[in-house]
Amino acid sequence: MPRTLLTTDVRVWRETDARGVNAILNHAEVRPWVADIGEGEINISGPVANDENILLMGKFGAVFFIYLMPGCYECHTQILPEGRGAWAHKFAVAVLDWMFARSNAWEVTTRVPLGHLGALTLARSVGFQHEFTSMDPCLFRGEWVKASILRVTIHEWAARSAAYKAMGERLHDQMGLEALRLGITVPPHADDDYHSAVAGAAIEMVRHGLMIKASYFYNRWSALSRHRPIDVVSLDPPVIKMDLGAMRIKEDGIEVVP
Repeated sequence: MPRTLLTTDVRVWRETDARGVNAILNHAEVRPWVADIGEGEINISGPVANDENILLMGKFGAVFFIYLMPGCYECHTQILPEGRGAWAHKFAVAVLDWMFARSNAWEVTTRVPLGHLGALTLARSVGFQHEFTSMDPCLFRGEWVKASILRVTIHEWAARSAAYKAMGERLHDQMGLEALRLGITVPPHADDDYHSAVAGAAIEMVRHGLMIKASYFYNRWSALSRHRPIDVVSLDPPVIKMDLGAMRIKEDGIEVVP
């Protein structure tokens, strides 16, 4: 299994007002590193207003996800000088946890111009992998250069996310308590980090209204691992059938229901 990324307490929120990200993009220490845009002030108010795109903000930066097709986004990250380094890494981790559990994203891509070592280092640090080099060049620091296309999928991310793993472990602890409360005897399965991460990610999806995505995501794993799948019982309230039977997914936990 790839190295597990640390959980992070960096706050992330979705923003629909472009003023904050525009200010970051036009900062004197950020503007020269923005690729594919000519001279002058940058204003991405139009793309941000498009509901298909997703802008996630943090204290020192922003990541803008451009919708390419169902389940696939291209991301662009802008970090103020005071946020570069450790904070930027934690922010990127939190942002990807958000995207895979709270949006329809199955794959996130990014485009890194040749020579943009900061962007390449950050992308690689959170698990992006090189897929191909673009045939068509992009404008970067006044020159036309080739760009490396990198990507990370939801399955690759789940294998690395400490946050999803922790969510899955809490879920299994709660299931054990529910079984004890109801006098249900279910043979426990061995602990497995990837199973915990997959289960945690799926439950987080359910909590944010992504019931169908959660079932497809979890049941791909269950089919490959020969584990019992989950069934969607109800969308509202969110109820799934799992190892213990029908479970209502609540904001703070689970409850086995008839």
